[in-house]
Amino acid sequence: MERLSSDLKRKGIKIWLYQNNIKVGDSIIDKIEKGLLEQDFLGIVLSPNSVNSAWVKKELNAGLIREINENFSFILPILIKKCKIPPLISDKKYADFRKNYEMGFDDLLQVLLPKETITKKTPEIIRETEEKDIHKLLTILNNPFSNENDKNEAFEKIIELKTVYILIQIYENVWTPYQRKLKALNVISENPLGNENYLYSIIENPFSSIEEQEISLEGLLRANSEKYLNELLNGVFTPSWIIERISSNHE
Repeated sequence: MERLSSDLKRKGIKIWLYQNNIKVGDSIIDKIEKGLLEQDFLGIVLSPNSVNSAWVKKELNAGLIREINENFSFILPILIKKCKIPPLISDKKYADFRKNYEMGFDDLLQVLLPKETITKKTPEIIRETEEKDIHKLLTILNNPFSNENDKNEAFEKIIELKTVYILIQIYENVWTPYQRKLKALNVISENPLGNENYLYSIIENPFSSIEEQEISLEGLLRANSEKYLNELLNGVFTPSWIIERISSNHE
């Protein structure tokens, strides 16, 4: 779900995920009801655990009522593991993620994005810049024969776009200079929603520098990612400065 959430956001699709939208003290029922009413579609992730979940059954029932009342396909089944599909949606075609994630994701995009957007345009998140232009910038950046001025200019243009999945590629490239990596990571941290798992993995990586951990931690705090913040608080090997920073943020 985290990977799917992140990939959909990178395609410019707004999503509502209960982990990110329900805080301590909120009414779970009210929040889920509000989420179901405000969204264009309801994605039901199907697995042996989910189809037996009381909460999923309630969400599915609510979704079916909206589908009947408004007479359109509101529920999108997303099959990730072999399971018994609920009878009321067994006639629906599902996006099959079991064997090939990319194929399942493409099937889902056929519904969530207009056809011309998929075939001709890049996602809104890259601000209508064509993929070929992004490719040119990356070519300059990764070419060992490019001069530093050209590389810096290409990198600054990429930073301006705030295209997170491109910045992740730059950050993970072993040939990226350290200061450039930090700048890329800063932008990722400033746009943390959907990237919480990635930021958490950097903090947990024993080879990450303290600067990288600090930047990533700020992203998790900015996203108010209770799941990962609690894991850090309860981690046996979590450095004391991280625990103090999280605790001070909660006060």
